[in-house]
Amino acid sequence: MPHLVVEYSANLESRLELEALMAKLRDVAVAGGVFPLAGIRVRAARRDRYLIADGDPAHGFVHVMARIGEGRAEA
Repeated sequence: MPHLVVEYSANLESRLELEALMAKLRDVAVAGGVFPLAGIRVRAARRDRYLIADGDPAHGFVHVMARIGEGRAEA
């Protein structure tokens, strides 16, 4: 079952359409036809503590991580 996690910096929250992004990730996982519907998980996590290397407080990030448990047959 895939777990799709969207991490994002707090300074981007007002600019992101998180519900739409999460719905799109879910739809793509469903469309692949590999995973059972009940096994697909999508969540978002706001990050309040982070450092961007250049130190500019206007810069932020969005990171999408996919984790898939072992034991799945190849599609």
